[in-house]
Amino acid sequence: MDKSPDYKSLYQQAERARLEAESARLEAESARLEAESARLEAERKRLEADKERVKAQEERTEAERKRNVAEQAKEQIEAERNLLKSETQPTTFLEFIETCHVHISQPLRVETNKTRSTGGSLTSPKGRLCPTYLRPWKTFHEQQTEIYETVIRLLQSSSKHNLFSSKSSIHDLGRRLYRRPFASEEDLRGYQRYGVEDQAQEIIDVLRSVSDMFPLGEGIDFDNHANTFDDEDATSTKVDRRRKRSIPDQFCVFRKGAEHDLLFPMEYKARHKLSDEFLRAGLRPMEFWKEVVQRPTIPVEGGERLSYHADLLTGSGLVHMYDPMMLYGAKYGCLTTGSCQVFLHIPESDPDTLEYYLAEPNLDVQAMRDKGDNAWMTTPVTAVGRLLTLCLMSLQSPVRSQRWRNEVIPRLHQWEVDFEYILSQIPDDEMHSSPPGSEYLPSSPLVSSSKKSRERLGCRPDEVQDSRSSDEPDSDDAPQDPNLKGRKRALTLSSPPQRQHRSGQQYRRDDRSSQESMDFCTQGCLLSLKKGGRLDENCPNVARHRKADIKCHPIHFSEFSRLLKQQLDNDLDHFCIPCGEPGTCGAPFKITLMPFGYTILGKGTTERRWSVVRREEEVYQVLHSIQGSAIPILLGTVDINWTYFYRRAKITHFLVLSWAGYAFDLRCGDERQWNEYQRTKKEIQALGVVHGDLHESNIRWNRELNRVQIIDFHKAILSTTKKRNRESRNSSPPRKRISPYHRDNGLPIAT
Repeated sequence: MDKSPDYKSLYQQAERARLEAESARLEAESARLEAESARLEAERKRLEADKERVKAQEERTEAERKRNVAEQAKEQIEAERNLLKSETQPTTFLEFIETCHVHISQPLRVETNKTRSTGGSLTSPKGRLCPTYLRPWKTFHEQQTEIYETVIRLLQSSSKHNLFSSKSSIHDLGRRLYRRPFASEEDLRGYQRYGVEDQAQEIIDVLRSVSDMFPLGEGIDFDNHANTFDDEDATSTKVDRRRKRSIPDQFCVFRKGAEHDLLFPMEYKARHKLSDEFLRAGLRPMEFWKEVVQRPTIPVEGGERLSYHADLLTGSGLVHMYDPMMLYGAKYGCLTTGSCQVFLHIPESDPDTLEYYLAEPNLDVQAMRDKGDNAWMTTPVTAVGRLLTLCLMSLQSPVRSQRWRNEVIPRLHQWEVDFEYILSQIPDDEMHSSPPGSEYLPSSPLVSSSKKSRERLGCRPDEVQDSRSSDEPDSDDAPQDPNLKGRKRALTLSSPPQRQHRSGQQYRRDDRSSQESMDFCTQGCLLSLKKGGRLDENCPNVARHRKADIKCHPIHFSEFSRLLKQQLDNDLDHFCIPCGEPGTCGAPFKITLMPFGYTILGKGTTERRWSVVRREEEVYQVLHSIQGSAIPILLGTVDINWTYFYRRAKITHFLVLSWAGYAFDLRCGDERQWNEYQRTKKEIQALGVVHGDLHESNIRWNRELNRVQIIDFHKAILSTTKKRNRESRNSSPPRKRISPYHRDNGLPIAT
């Protein structure tokens, strides 16, 4: 038997083994591929899942973005709506003060290039009343702070807080005011009028509606037309007359019916004439009359010369205020350059001293901000806040009496210097230089609006009280700085004859109420007085006229002028008040002869204009037959021993008449009134008089007579024929005091 290997079988076995191994490998590969396929499928699904997740995230992100955009748009719309509402809705007091400062006062720009500024110089103070001393007004800021905090408390206690102009309207006003830098006093006038005065007036109008704590009456006005009759030479030019009269640029006046009482005068000085640096250096305690007006030598160079010019320029501006303050009887005054406000005070017991307080609103507010005080609007440091509180201080302050002015003014200095010439000698480079002592210092003391101040503002409305008791003396009479004693001229007020007054007498606006309520006597009443007739029962003052149970007048007409003069020489502060606007030669006064109650019209005029006004007396004598019908009744003339200071005129004479009636516009009247006007004019002309100045203010409607009366005959012309007839008749009884115009009438003769 062959024992050799079975290669075939071995091969077959090996092949089978190989095939099995291959089959196993293929199965393994198949399993691996299936596994890989499963993995790939799983990866694909994961990737798809990731893609879906990313897509979902993107969708969520987009949705979030859209939601955020929508919310931002909504918030922006809401913010814009709130901003618009905030800008257009009325503001609170503090918002109003802040907005006015930020958008009106703070952007103030002044043209410093003199070639682009208006020319001219400060008005010459020649012939103006002049103080002897300048002193700081030490109590000013405390007085203003007390009043300002009272205003805040009153407005916070009101049921409505948003009572003032919107921020938007204030923004618009600021943009209109600052289209170009200020280069003249006219530019400054616009800023002061619309940016400061109107805002203070708005606050006072609101205060009137929410509280009666302040005596606000019908409010205030800022008026630059303080009309008075022209007391200057008719040949003077308009510019000359204004320079001589030294009329202030503005007046703050108190409204009471048709009458306006002056509170204080204001003066505007452009910064190219009176710079901030010159004001700071020139406002210092000094014996002004000696150190400035009567200075024997003028420095020639250096800082001393600059200081001299600062004293001179500042002094001119102060005298420009002191003079009308004295003549108008104003306790306070204000001079402004736009960036600076100088507040002035004349102490009643020391009238030859002028007290000053320099405020620089923009720099003062910035100084408080620099100290981290962002509640600066709760203190009176802004231009509007300062002026507001000065108005309220003035409303609570009586005007100086006529007697006080008569005693004080003749004793005061007058500045007599050719100031315009001196100004012309100051080189431009010196005008723009900074003299020693001209650095800015915060208005002192600047009271921080700290927690303590805010706590004071949080007190209840019923805690708002005057911190001074009724027995405490006025600040004018408070003890002065002992260091200043001996440097002031002594001033002793003597008493006029027949009546004693206290030395510090002041005339309050409230004192006029009883007199203003008295009506003028009727034409019938005064005509019967003049002719010795019986009382007119229709006269509103007949109860005062009647003594016991008689029907005759209590006095004889021959006593009337003497008694009236005696009363006026004794007291000009009561029962003699201005009523209505002045004419070209005189001002109307309501005068009541006490205790008899005869209330008549006095046409007051000055010594210069008296010769013109007395011509009317001649005309009234010619027209005596129509007095009390076509024209008022002439009751005589009165020459007073004292002076009635009326605005800038010095009244010393009165033409005394019955009241003619109310002015009215013929163009708006009916046919009957026109016919009555023609009738009155014909009756006057029939007696040989041509009025010569007929216009609306001289034509009055008398309700008592139901007809027209014509007044003001100082320009009347007499016909030659009527003049001769009057002289031949000599029908009028001789007067005790003959006018020089009786000889030739002093009137133009018509040919």
